[in-house]
Amino acid sequence: MTLWPLALAALGICFIAALWRPSRLLLILLLVLAVAWLFFNKPIEGPVIYQVSENHGLTTADLVTPVTLLVAACALVARRRRAVAAR
Repeated sequence: MTLWPLALAALGICFIAALWRPSRLLLILLLVLAVAWLFFNKPIEGPVIYQVSENHGLTTADLVTPVTLLVAACALVARRRRAVAAR
């Protein structure tokens, strides 16, 4: 049984939820899923963009992690700005 469809669905749901209404728990979950994605994306990696060694390289599916980390960082900044504005 492959877990990548479940991992992709969970990552997508957290991605959308973090943009819609970020909470601390959701952002932590998003960060964990972004890192876990690197381990579950093997079946759908796609073409190699940059080859590190003969057996390792950066693929298109690996780019989901930095984008997700960027979204989590932006959501965290927006959350903090809202908290400061509410004071």
